[in-house]
Amino acid sequence: MRNVLVLYGGVSTEHEVSIVTALQVMHALKGAGHKVLPIYVSKSGEWYMGGDKFLEPSFYQNLNNPVKDGKRVVLPPDRELKLLGKGMMGFGGVAEEIGVVFPVFHGKNGEDGTMQGLVELTGLPLVGCGVGASALGMDKYLAKRVAKDLGIEVVEDVLVSEEEWGVNKKGLLSEIDKLGSDVFVKPNSLGSSIGITRAKSKSELVNAIEVALAYDSRVLVEKAVKNMVEVNISIKGNDPYQVSITEQPLTSGEVLSFEDKYIKPGAKKSGKTQGMAAADRLMPARVDKKTIKQVEEMAIRFFRAIGGKGIARVDFMYDGKRLYFNEINTMPGSLAFYLWEKTGVKFDKLVDELVELAVSDWQKKQEKVTTFESNILSGFAKGGVKS
Repeated sequence: MRNVLVLYGGVSTEHEVSIVTALQVMHALKGAGHKVLPIYVSKSGEWYMGGDKFLEPSFYQNLNNPVKDGKRVVLPPDRELKLLGKGMMGFGGVAEEIGVVFPVFHGKNGEDGTMQGLVELTGLPLVGCGVGASALGMDKYLAKRVAKDLGIEVVEDVLVSEEEWGVNKKGLLSEIDKLGSDVFVKPNSLGSSIGITRAKSKSELVNAIEVALAYDSRVLVEKAVKNMVEVNISIKGNDPYQVSITEQPLTSGEVLSFEDKYIKPGAKKSGKTQGMAAADRLMPARVDKKTIKQVEEMAIRFFRAIGGKGIARVDFMYDGKRLYFNEINTMPGSLAFYLWEKTGVKFDKLVDELVELAVSDWQKKQEKVTTFESNILSGFAKGGVKS
């Protein structure tokens, strides 16, 4: 048994989605025999630590509840201080020992390398990808550049920055026009299908870019692939890796929407918090065996290239002839546990494995040289500071 600090919520448009995944993770951790230390990060960025109430789905129907019932805490980067709780005289040490940190964030300020950087500075074992892989995975444009460099096909795109859109709108629209009249417009660093629009005219395109820029300072405009189906796969491990069964998400419209993923009739079939597990999908994806093998190989190749750790879901698009890398989610909704259950790995076992992978990775890091002894400062002291 380990004391697992679970961080979730956060300053993100995917705040509520993070709570859903975190609830699933915390219950699975308890089922695996671990002690759960929940810390909810509010929409304004305050950290609140709580008890058993924080594991109840109904508790979050009012997001003031964890704020009122929780204890304010901070996790400083100082490796000696560990977790600090707020008291009458300010912040002081919290008695709880932390064995592993499990950040369950979706989107910015949590899944993008920021929280991973903080945890790595504390010197505590971290579940999931580190700073570099998390940051790159959140940036759709950069992730596609890496995939392309690895020989994996990607859909043609144009990157629109907020600054360039303000001074060179005509030039950007001319460049986008080369993609054709049918495109998808996406915030570059968001997930859960938030802010994604399909545009088939210039007016729709301009409006879609303006909407996306309200969520992100960089927007990706992609050529629409005809007769496209989405084929996703989950991957886990610290290299060597294992892959799950594939899935083919089913959409209610032209885009796999937020509603398709999280607000479906399937979510009401039981009292459990289902999250992404409630979405409609085919498992395995209805594509030929050769394509599935390509999906498996490409997912491993990409995850290895970015130094992936823990778990991820890699999404591809297939038009019947060509397979395209779409994006990677380094903290997938519901941890994509539904894909692993079909592969024979129960949720409790999955989170337990992720915790142990974090500890194993931490132990290997302790073997690396982190200091370099030299006499450079003695010479510097003798020479003094020269301006």
